[in-house]
Amino acid sequence: MLSFLRTNQLAASALLIFYAALLHLSPLLSPGESTVPVSEHSGILASWLYALTGTHGLLPSLLTLGLLSLQAVFINVLASNHRLALEVSLFPGLFYILIASSLPGFLCFSPIHMANTFLIIAIGVLMKTYKQPSCADLIFNVGFWLGVAALFYPAYLLLLFVGMAGLNVLRAYKIRERLMLLAGMIAPYLLTALYCFWDNELQLFLNTQFITPFEFWSFAKSESWTSIVELSFWLLLVLTTIGSTGIYNFKMQMQVQKKISILYWALLIGGLTTCIQKEVPIEHLLVTAVPLGILISFNFIYFSRRWAEMLHLVLLVLILCWQYKGYFMGM
Repeated sequence: MLSFLRTNQLAASALLIFYAALLHLSPLLSPGESTVPVSEHSGILASWLYALTGTHGLLPSLLTLGLLSLQAVFINVLASNHRLALEVSLFPGLFYILIASSLPGFLCFSPIHMANTFLIIAIGVLMKTYKQPSCADLIFNVGFWLGVAALFYPAYLLLLFVGMAGLNVLRAYKIRERLMLLAGMIAPYLLTALYCFWDNELQLFLNTQFITPFEFWSFAKSESWTSIVELSFWLLLVLTTIGSTGIYNFKMQMQVQKKISILYWALLIGGLTTCIQKEVPIEHLLVTAVPLGILISFNFIYFSRRWAEMLHLVLLVLILCWQYKGYFMGM
């Protein structure tokens, strides 16, 4: 299958829709697996959207597929435009879909799926600021899109530091640019707060975005062996990307190495959101899915074609078996 995606033709991204659909069939076929997002962790924009779509059923499932497919296209464009790998392919989008659909808790219309759309846009805009003499609009837009992401999932507020770290990596330090980034992130908060004030929902906005979602070092109570397996799988992926840093940067230009480092910052700070999120569910791991999916794809680009095909097939089969474990256990 991977051979069809070793191309720079974005039209082939249509295949990713079917790949995402394959990974999202299990909620319909496997009993006992919850696919309802943890709605109390949703931001104000996600709450408004849920009022229109609901949290489970056919429409949210279709919207999830559409979001993942669109995000995969954005990621492929980002990786291609910035030459993040030695070989241009559609692997980054493919492996993002695989990672973002790998656990049963991810197979829902999650507010994190919504927020990740704007995180991808923000990272792409951030990378464009490299060696741009005048880019006030781009820096403001980075903050703006991160702010919109946080309005879907409040813990993304911490990803302001991804923007700060990215500017430190790509540009000389200027306090004015940091203030532009901060102003950009405040703008969607301010606009939403003004609307809520006009609609007599300002207290709801404050509770949803700043009070209810946050608590230091708080985790959802679960003694299930499945949670241990899923956390171990995610830790293995993270350790793989950390151990592959030298491979990703090998023979790369300095500007590409700097842009790849932004993905590591997103992975680190996304992981740190675990410390401030109230009752962290397994679904929260999706916060790191964007950088993790892109970085893992680089491993498969650098593998030989035979090994890449085999390892991808093994990973896909294991993920599908894990998703359908409720069906087999119920037999």
